[in-house]
Amino acid sequence: MPKHQIFMGTATALLCLTGVWRTDWLIEHTRKGQWLAQRFGGRKAAIVLWLLFGTGIVFGILLATNVIRPLNS
Repeated sequence: MPKHQIFMGTATALLCLTGVWRTDWLIEHTRKGQWLAQRFGGRKAAIVLWLLFGTGIVFGILLATNVIRPLNS
């Protein structure tokens, strides 16, 4: 299994985990977070971010464990 694939999957999962951990800060201090809060309300905006970051975490883990295999040329 390529080491760069393990690195990219792990980095993706860790960055998304950091996003889950800092959800409230992202909603309060970024334009996209404020837009989500205006569109969905504060609590639902947090749920939307959790779902997006959760998807990223799952993708990163699957990439790092070689379940998802990107095209290599």
